[in-house]
Formats: sequence, structure tokens, C-alpha cells
Amino acid sequence: MAFVSMILDGAEMYLLGIRALDEAKKVSDLRGLIEASFKYSSKEWIFSSGFLSHIGHLVYAATLIEMQKNGRLVGGPVKILAGISYNNYLKSFFSKHTTGYMPSGTQYAEVISARKRHVTADGGFCTMSELVSEAAQFWAAERPFIAVDPEIRELGDTALKILGVPPGAPIVTLHVRSPGYSGPIAEMMSLRDARIEDYRLAVEYLAATGAYVIRLGDQTMTRMTPTDHFIDYPFTKAKSDWMDIYLASRCRFHIGTSSGMSFVPLLFGRPVLFTNWITLAHMVCSPSVVTLPKRLIGPDGAVVPMQEYCDRHGHILVRADATLHDLSFEDNSPEEILDAVQLMGSHIDPATGRLTLPGGMFEEQQALFAASTLGTRPQIPPNFWREHYTARQTAEGLGLARLEH
Repeated sequence: MAFVSMILDGAEMYLLGIRALDEAKKVSDLRGLIEASFKYSSKEWIFSSGFLSHIGHLVYAATLIEMQKNGRLVGGPVKILAGISYNNYLKSFFSKHTTGYMPSGTQYAEVISARKRHVTADGGFCTMSELVSEAAQFWAAERPFIAVDPEIRELGDTALKILGVPPGAPIVTLHVRSPGYSGPIAEMMSLRDARIEDYRLAVEYLAATGAYVIRLGDQTMTRMTPTDHFIDYPFTKAKSDWMDIYLASRCRFHIGTSSGMSFVPLLFGRPVLFTNWITLAHMVCSPSVVTLPKRLIGPDGAVVPMQEYCDRHGHILVRADATLHDLSFEDNSPEEILDAVQLMGSHIDPATGRLTLPGGMFEEQQALFAASTLGTRPQIPPNFWREHYTARQTAEGLGLARLEH
């Protein structure tokens, strides 16, 4: 079954690449139905060891477990095949689901795929991103998926004090994807990368409010020029698996990119600002999440209208896909990131810690996305939307020349 799944996944990726979107959806639906039939015939729902390897994959595992618990997905007891992990502390939360052997008679094991559409309990289909969106909303509004134990909280508080963070001071975590961690696939996945220095204005703004910005990541990353209230944590002695997770649980909110570490705060119900996002089909659409996408630039050098971005290019994930269609991306400017951070910072409820954005703030953009082939409802910062899309669409609707980007 794993071989069939890989073949169908590759076929879907190819069809999306050549923009045969209807055919890609048919392949995706077929794959979902085939895998569901094998899953339903098994006593246990087996996850491949890949769910334990990367930190973002553990969030995927948490999502499937939560959605099964809430009745959205059907399957037997979850068992995750043992394997190595880049964060053993987060992995430990899944120990009750981990097994060291493949049960006899197993014909199907769940594999990691962002494209795959899961068959839901009511017979519908949901992508992994749609399921993550539902899970994130539940974790923020009802209860977190996990909680760090008191001993880790105490150790984390002590470590922060040593790093210069006063007890009880608000912290905002920051993770900016860079090529070092990705190794062999760095170039292929480089559209998701961003520059740490572009976040300086946002860091300075947060510092002025009294918050401390703790950068997450590893030592392959480019250091940020030192500034007040900023801690380049990967380059400190405090760096550890458990501290990574403690910080994700402790943050007032998280600023991130399309990278696994930026999904971890969702497990604890923390608000997240995703920046420099490229794959619209994979956006997390939850009241606790705001997303600032990169601008897609067409062959003529102009910003591609959002309707076209959604309908034709919403599945772009790797650089080769963009190159094939003579497309490129433009990173978020420091000013755009600052504006989005100000939006987050001014709408965190001090009593609950939840993100409480005014109703109707995203009405126009959500209507466009909902009517597109993606059918989603993301929350994109209004100022960014007005500057790059509302004004542009109005001008083009009047028959005016495209605005310079």
C-alpha cells in the first residue's frame, strides 16, 4: 500500500505542477478513498515513524489524534512506529502511542503528506492543513493538546532569568526558516526561507513594549545583529529540546514562517503570526492565526492578483514549480512584518491570552478565498491586503494599468 500511496502522491504533485487541477483533485480523492478502505479494515491506525522525526510532523500526528478523539476522523487506536526524532522531549508526549513493531497483518501505515486529503467521519474530505486549522481552533478555545510539567516550567523560568529575562516578563518567540537546517533539500524548499534582519523593526517595537523576543532554531542559522530585549537563543547554553518546547508553551504569541517549529505553539493554544508564507493551500485558518503571505510575482514583473494566485498557483511548494511558470516571490518587507506584529500585539486579550480580532476585519479577503478553488478563510493583515490586493483589483477592474509592485 505504501508504494501505491507514493505513486499517487507523485502523480498528484505532477498534475498540480502542470496546473491540471481537476485531475489532481481526482487523484487526491482516489488516494484518500483507497487509504481509508485499508485503514478501516485494520484494528489499529498505524502511523509511520516519519511522524516522529521532524518537529512539525509531530504536530501533524497530534492533529490526527485530536481529530479522531473529537470524532472528525475514524480509525482504530493510534500506534506510531518507533523512530528517531529531532526533539525527544516533544516526542515523549507521544510515548503511549509509540510501538516498536509493526503489528502482524498490517496492510497500511499512515505516511506524511501535506497534499493528501483525509476522509472524514461524515464521508467528506479534508487536507492536513484544514485539519490542523480545526485542531488549532480547538486547542486555543477549549484545551491545549499537551502541557509541560511543573518541573520543566521551573527549569525554563530559571533559564530565562539567567538569559536576562525578568520573572513574569512577556516573551514573544520568533522562528525564521533558513537553508542550513534543510541540508540536501535546501534549494528545493528555499521559497519558504526568509531573512532574519527583516524582522528587526518588529523586534524593536516589541522591545519598546517591554516584551522579550526569543529566537528559536539552531546554530546553522545566520545570527541577528544584537539589539535590546532580543535573545538569539540557539547560540546560548540554554538551547535544548525541552527548552524549545517550554518557550513555545510560554510565549505571548509566536512569529514564524512556514516551518515546523512555528506550528508547535499551536499545540499549547498560543496565537501564531505566520510570515513570508508561500503555499496558500496549506494556510492555517484559525481565529488564533494570522498569515502574511509573500507576494507572487508574474512573468511581467507585476504582483499576481490574489484570485489567480488562489485558483492557479495556490499549491506552489518548491522552487521548481514557480520556475516552470516563470514566477517568483517577493519577501515581506520589514514594515509589513512590523504592521502584522502590531496587529497581533494589540489584540491579545490580557485576561485569557487569546487573540481577539474584531469581527469583519477580514471579510473581503475571506470572501475571495472562500469563492476560490481553495475554499479557505485565512486571516491576512488588512493593511497588507489593502496595499497589494484591494487597490490593485480596483484599478484593474476600471481598466487601468497594473500598479507597479
